[in-house]
Amino acid sequence: QRSRTIERKLRTVQELPQEEANALLGEAIEVEPDNEQTDNDET
Repeated sequence: QRSRTIERKLRTVQELPQEEANALLGEAIEVEPDNEQTDNDET
């Protein structure tokens, strides 16, 4: 269910201006940016 909701959001985001799209994606995916940093912590 959740992936379908995300797909729907992404389709909407694609139609938005860059700034609005980034704002929505930032809210929807707060965990993503941390992935690069956590990789350094594990090693």
